Amino acid sequence: MKVLLVKPNKKKRYFIVPPIGLGYLATSLREEKHEVQILDCLRNKMVLKEVKNYFEKYNPDVIGFQTFPDDLKTVKKYVELAKGVNPRVITISGGPFPSCLPEEILELLDNIDYAFQGEAEKGLCMLLNCIESGKSNQLESVPGLVWRKSGRTRINPQHFERDLDNLGIPAWDLIPPDKYNETYHGAFAKKPPVALVQTKRGCPFRCKFCAGNRINGRVVRKRSVNKVMEEIDLLYRMYGIGEVHIEDDNFTINKKDVIDFCKALIEKKYKLLFSCPNGVSLKTLDSEILGWMKRAGFYALHVGVESGSEKILKSMKKELTKREIKEKISLIKKFGIKVVGLFVLGYPGETKESIKETIEFSKELDLDRAQFGIFLPLPGTDIFKELVNNGQLEDIDWDLYYSYGHVVHEPKHMTKQELKKIQRRAFLEFYLRPKIFSKLLRDILSIKHFKFLIMRVNDFL
Repeated sequence: MKVLLVKPNKKKRYFIVPPIGLGYLATSLREEKHEVQILDCLRNKMVLKEVKNYFEKYNPDVIGFQTFPDDLKTVKKYVELAKGVNPRVITISGGPFPSCLPEEILELLDNIDYAFQGEAEKGLCMLLNCIESGKSNQLESVPGLVWRKSGRTRINPQHFERDLDNLGIPAWDLIPPDKYNETYHGAFAKKPPVALVQTKRGCPFRCKFCAGNRINGRVVRKRSVNKVMEEIDLLYRMYGIGEVHIEDDNFTINKKDVIDFCKALIEKKYKLLFSCPNGVSLKTLDSEILGWMKRAGFYALHVGVESGSEKILKSMKKELTKREIKEKISLIKKFGIKVVGLFVLGYPGETKESIKETIEFSKELDLDRAQFGIFLPLPGTDIFKELVNNGQLEDIDWDLYYSYGHVVHEPKHMTKQELKKIQRRAFLEFYLRPKIFSKLLRDILSIKHFKFLIMRVNDFL
């Protein structure tokens, strides 16, 4: 079958990176002899007419849409276009939103045929085989499938691949990393072109605001070092990458795995740089692991600090104290590795005083940069369920569900306007210090990169 995998365009273009999730799906589909293309509407800045023209030109049998919360309206329009071009085309939604709210996806996207909860490499191939063979009575056996039966939504049990080597390497020829520049995950890079690499999936931690386990589960599963090296070899030789961003839920969760990975990199002598913009857990870091990471080329780590209030940290189930956070960040800096602190403002239970604690704490820490995101109650998380059950999250506008510019939920005794004003203050107080501001200027790579950063700053301010 001819399959088209689509990353929708967005109003807010905070970072534009290769959609490696679609790349893995493409590899699995190719293994089953399907013809596959990936259409990155975000990177190509495609308007609806251009998307329709592509549907007409390629004329796929199946179209799969990567769907985040703020993609729902766009995906619905894309499905209308696709069905207008070919009423028989099979349309599927996958990615974060259907993984986190599978019960609602077919109601919100009432014109789509199917959806998938969680990892879909195996399930998507099985679904297409059922469709091709006319065995619709076997849909109940398709893992992770969200479908309709007798007018009701059915949700099949998820499948988590134990050995990630079985998933192969993303189809990088369909998402060439050298075509993605200046719009990096984490906003910065040092040696482009940049490629994203995943070494494991799953996270055992129970932070109340994180939805990662809804997509990849709590059990950590990994790729072999040899398989990851095979991918990096390909990226290095074929696309001339200079930097790798590790996109694991928690790259440093297993000390031995990290050290083995670093030893393999050192042996290869790539002269590549590495960072972890998706964040690592501070509690997993020690001198040994950081020493190996520095030798292997890791120059920057994003770390989840979240709050400067002990009360809020406990409420989040972060399992970290301010003292531990400070000690771990100081340890990272001893190895000459940059540290970017990730903070959340406006978490339920926050007060203006607790947010002030967070701002002051961010300035006390030896950070190179900081990101102050307004709390976003991600669908499927424990805190999202609490807010919904308590009637504190109603009339959700999914089109505005992004974390930088829009306030979805404000704590008690604080308006959305006040929270936004506090976010501006946090940003300005942190960055308008000569030492930090000069570092920021030195890390800007080009005029295009500078314009991209200005766009992000504009949403903050």
